[in-house]
Amino acid sequence: LKLIMFIVGIVLSWTITQNLSLYSEIASYQLFAYQEGSTPPHSNLWKKVGDVKALPLPMACTLTQFQEGNKYHFAVRAIDVYQRISDFSEPSSIHLFAL
Repeated sequence: LKLIMFIVGIVLSWTITQNLSLYSEIASYQLFAYQEGSTPPHSNLWKKVGDVKALPLPMACTLTQFQEGNKYHFAVRAIDVYQRISDFSEPSSIHLFAL
């Protein structure tokens, strides 16, 4: 999972390095975010911020509902055509500064 900050928002991009022919077709991806704060990290602080219909890889989307001055962590997971959910990706982090 790769993160890039632009004036319009945060661009998340990802691909899958495994041989996709070994798996069922991916129907969609779920995007999760966690805003770092004073509370100790815990899994229940992660929030689903979107669902994205699967398109040919690599995938990318832009998120805009995040505030400057905060550090965010993101993770993605896939859902196949049989509604089976993958493990989460390795999280990626970004600290939003004023441009």
